Amino acid sequence: MIFSRRGFVVFLISFLGLLLLALFHFYFKFGDDIFGKGLPFVVIAHLSFLALTDMVFLVLPFTFFLVGAVLYHAAVRSNKPIRGALKKDVAISGSFGLLLFLFLGFVQPNYDKDFKLLLYDVQSTSSGQTFKHTYLETVFDDYPTTTSFPNLFYVLHSIDIRMSEVEEEIAAVIKNYSAPEDLENVIDQLDLSNTSLTRERILANDTPFNGTRQSIELIKQVVYGKIMMIENLQSMQRNFELEIWNRISYPLLLVVLFFFGGSLGMILKRIRPALLIVIVLLALFPLLLYLLILKDYMIINDKISNLLGNLLVQSFLLIVTVVFMLIVVKFRKKTHDI
Repeated sequence: MIFSRRGFVVFLISFLGLLLLALFHFYFKFGDDIFGKGLPFVVIAHLSFLALTDMVFLVLPFTFFLVGAVLYHAAVRSNKPIRGALKKDVAISGSFGLLLFLFLGFVQPNYDKDFKLLLYDVQSTSSGQTFKHTYLETVFDDYPTTTSFPNLFYVLHSIDIRMSEVEEEIAAVIKNYSAPEDLENVIDQLDLSNTSLTRERILANDTPFNGTRQSIELIKQVVYGKIMMIENLQSMQRNFELEIWNRISYPLLLVVLFFFGGSLGMILKRIRPALLIVIVLLALFPLLLYLLILKDYMIINDKISNLLGNLLVQSFLLIVTVVFMLIVVKFRKKTHDI
């Protein structure tokens, strides 16, 4: 059904429509900083393009969701057989998912830093500062040109190394400002729960005591300043890990949402197509988007793991899809071949 003429038209209209909605959301969020500030049109166009590059990969799964709902709803209303179409669409949507996975994982250009720096320029301009057109110089030599899996894993490895270095700096501070006879007492008074430091690791640090004895309060201030650095690095680490998991889960989400939409369209075969589209866009689309945002929020704030968060959303959609499909198949068997 996807490669039929109707399927192509529905896909194109759905994709462009959802992309336009995503762009309107971006303008609603940042419109005060963009419009009415005397910015050149090319700057606004560049900023919009950079914003859309990230939105495309979230819009694609929801496009397949809407396409599945419309096409299978039309099929059951016209009493067309769906078994053959299902087999083809499994292969087609799976191929789309695989291509999306390969693109997100190994090809996608990195526009994230360009977007953030250009947005900073635009916001600086809106606050009365002079616009210096630094958006033309937002790609730096030391920044990866793609956000591929190898680069993301390299960044995670670099964060691990930096956290280990900061922890060694903490151990050195404790040993360098504490007299040997006070060392264990100082360690007992510090909250090191957000680090992987242990008493043994601190004592094993090879920094000799060559400073003057400092108060525990001063040591706490220095140590907790470095612990904040570790917490920031941990937050960055969770964000990069989430990015990796999203690049793995979005292609799978594309396939799951397509058949979830198809099963929903078949279940709601008695309603008019226009009403089905309204239900999908105004009720289910915001609900699913909210679930994905909530999942990301809980992962970033370390409430649940990446694996659990992604499995919960997609497993729920898959279970509902299977139930809907079984209901449709059961009732269609009574009337004609599926």
